[in-house]
Amino acid sequence: MARNMSDYAATCRSFQLPTPARFNWAFDTFDAWARDPAKLALLWVAADGQPRTYRVSRVSRVEPLDDPFDRPGDFDLAAFWAEASAAYERDTPRVTVVLWIARDRLDRLRGVIGERPFDTIERLDAPDPDGWLRIRVKLDWPSEATTQILAVGPGCELLEPEPLRERIAEEAHRLAARYDERQTGPTEAVPVAEPSVAGR
Repeated sequence: MARNMSDYAATCRSFQLPTPARFNWAFDTFDAWARDPAKLALLWVAADGQPRTYRVSRVSRVEPLDDPFDRPGDFDLAAFWAEASAAYERDTPRVTVVLWIARDRLDRLRGVIGERPFDTIERLDAPDPDGWLRIRVKLDWPSEATTQILAVGPGCELLEPEPLRERIAEEAHRLAARYDERQTGPTEAVPVAEPSVAGR
């Protein structure tokens, strides 16, 4: 690359990494690797002879050991990965939600919740004059739904289910209070005007 670079500063200013519009790390990378038996698609830990797989988000620390290990000769990585993926799809907990969302926030929603949940979207009515939509979508992992909806931004409001809406409201209030503390100072008192009494 350096041999073909006539203006280093201009190249730095104009350089951009390719960014696909639709990309899922698990499906587009690991599944693609798993189709080639010569490539490593995942690491697994055997306990009592049974393989165990772990989501990357669940790994807090990795420490390499000097002890070697041998992969069983009859282990079929592609078949194991296909079964593990199918089990993940089958057993993942889900929650169905109704959202009121600005049309220009749909791409953000896709990036937050992932491609597969995004493909479950149902439009419940036509867009309003301002381009807002009422949609139904199935989200994976209900415990993560609060942070996902908040991550889409103010252009997205959860309408149903009501318990999840209440949790999002509570979390939004906590966030607002945190930012208010940073702005005014955690110990700064808010002045309160002395009430006036007629005829005093």
